[in-house]
Amino acid sequence: MVGEYHPKEVIRELFHGLINREGGVAVHFAAMLFYIYGKAETIFDEEHRDFFLKFNTSNLSDRKLVFKELCEIIDVDYREYLKDNSINNK
Repeated sequence: MVGEYHPKEVIRELFHGLINREGGVAVHFAAMLFYIYGKAETIFDEEHRDFFLKFNTSNLSDRKLVFKELCEIIDVDYREYLKDNSINNK
């Protein structure tokens, strides 16, 4: 459903989930964002699988690095999401 209907509140939650949710969930959120932003042909594009799997880590520093990389690819300012204290202080 999110692939077809994604208001700004849903998009924001996907970005927050990239940092705050467990790794397996964050992988799918990354894939969904790639799809929504037109960087993938399907909701979980196997072509980008290795990149999505980078989100499957509990190391917050690693997660933030790949978060920034994703934002750069989809042309979104990562600071908009990392400025939120609920993300920054975890």
